[in-house]
Amino acid sequence: MVTTGAPTAGGERTVIGTGFEPGEVVLVAIDRDTRYQAVADDTGHVSRTFPVYATAAEGAHTVELTTVTRGHTAVAEFGVRANSPS
Repeated sequence: MVTTGAPTAGGERTVIGTGFEPGEVVLVAIDRDTRYQAVADDTGHVSRTFPVYATAAEGAHTVELTTVTRGHTAVAEFGVRANSPS
């Protein structure tokens, strides 16, 4: 799950995942580019906040969670709004 709402480029998003093994390392990829990692807590949950790059195009993007040891993957979409003119 990705937090609700659509940020503008330069904002932040948070991805939340469940069903992982406690202590499992989970890689976080944005639009298929692995940039971050998270470690599942005692209940198998992960949460990772990541920046929406200032160069991100308006529209749909993906965030993917992949376990390092088991190779399980979950994908969610999130939207990016156009920046308001100054």
